[in-house]
Amino acid sequence: MQIKRIALGGIIMTVIMFTPTYACVGTSDGIASYRSMENYISQIQQNGPNTKIEVFKGLSHGFGLGERTVAEGWIDHAISFWEDNMNASDER
Repeated sequence: MQIKRIALGGIIMTVIMFTPTYACVGTSDGIASYRSMENYISQIQQNGPNTKIEVFKGLSHGFGLGERTVAEGWIDHAISFWEDNMNASDER
């Protein structure tokens, strides 16, 4: 386990760097800017763990399972990401 401090837009976050991180966000999210999320995920990846971010055009915050939207299937992508990373850690 590694503890890192990451500066994001004037906010300094302390992040425990040991778990793979999956994120999804909409481009119209007024709470979690997709650009900030991309930056955050990029900085986590630069410090070690595997990461993945999916950005969904036009969606706002709280798109749920994404049914009947461009985000449909995101939960399956997240599960696959986590399963792949659990398998990779089992092999180490």
